[in-house]
Amino acid sequence: MLTMEKDPKSKSFFAGKLQIMAVAFLLAILGVGLLLFLLKKNKP
Repeated sequence: MLTMEKDPKSKSFFAGKLQIMAVAFLLAILGVGLLLFLLKKNKP
């Protein structure tokens, strides 16, 4: 049976990208929230 062993010296694919991904995710959530707020505000 083959086992996949991770090399402890190799860097992860997400290394150095987690902060950028977190900021982009938060901006997307804020953008959707702002859009929903503006759409509800404009309804009579």
